[in-house]
Amino acid sequence: MATTYAAAATLSTPQCGKFVLCSTDGVVITLPAAQPGLNYTIMNTASDGGALLVIRTAITTDLIVGNGGASTAANVAALNTKATQRYGDFVMLQVGGATTGWWVLDNVVGTWAMATTT
Repeated sequence: MATTYAAAATLSTPQCGKFVLCSTDGVVITLPAAQPGLNYTIMNTASDGGALLVIRTAITTDLIVGNGGASTAANVAALNTKATQRYGDFVMLQVGGATTGWWVLDNVVGTWAMATTT
């Protein structure tokens, strides 16, 4: 099952395991606080070059880049920019390990950049 967003949204625990589709420019998806077992697949479904998609973490949550363990600082976001965006670009995220506090970008299709948010 999938949910499509055309505006900013904060994901919830019951949405775990479901596809999140983002269809318009400027959508900001905020992940919930990292808890073991949470996972999401977030896809940009706008036309090629048509939409910036921002995936940000909860304020106190670190985002892990890839599953090799390279961590970024808190308050970071994954950006699928208009300049590089293609229909179907996506990331699969899951909470790493048995503890809370960090997300793993488990699978990435397309070009994504990391940026600090406020």
